[in-house]
Amino acid sequence: MARLASAGFPICIAWGRGNGTQEDGMSESIGIIITGASGRMGRMLIETVEANPATHLVGVTERAGHAWIGQDLGAAMGRGEMGVPVVDDLLEILPKAKAIIDFTSPEATVAHSVLAAQARVAHVIGTTGMDDAALAKLKAAARHATIVRAGNMSLGVNLLVQITKQVAAALDEDFDIKSWRRITTARLMPLLARPLCSAKPPQRGAGFP
Repeated sequence: MARLASAGFPICIAWGRGNGTQEDGMSESIGIIITGASGRMGRMLIETVEANPATHLVGVTERAGHAWIGQDLGAAMGRGEMGVPVVDDLLEILPKAKAIIDFTSPEATVAHSVLAAQARVAHVIGTTGMDDAALAKLKAAARHATIVRAGNMSLGVNLLVQITKQVAAALDEDFDIKSWRRITTARLMPLLARPLCSAKPPQRGAGFP
């Protein structure tokens, strides 16, 4: 069943065989599309996907009229040829993909969600500024394909959101939740800013005693 995951814990998706995979013995590589490739986030995502042996780029998109359109992504970025096209029409490359990673605008993201739903391609959304109407359209698209959405992809921020919700639900109406949230956030954020894994235990006194 398709899901719309929003501002929650990170979700692991099990991928099967199908579009966007390259078979090498027993291994598979997941075909990814990145939208808005020339931006800061787009470039970072390109590097991340390329560095992961479990994923590969099948194509990237940019807005119509952008200087990168029609070029090879590597050439557009000032690198060697990558064999990855830059297009302004998602439909040109969608059949090759297993997932779309989307950090663009609300309008573009909603349009992408419709196409992703039709193709049954997973849609990972980090776009901010979504209003209720846009979210309703994403929910409709999520009936046909997996959508993972978060306004902030930070593990620490999403963990804090969930902790706050769970604690607030357990308290009575007389509890000053705003003061508790302010104090707790000030104490938790230094801890959440640390690396997830460390060879040394955290020092006492940096957050909670």
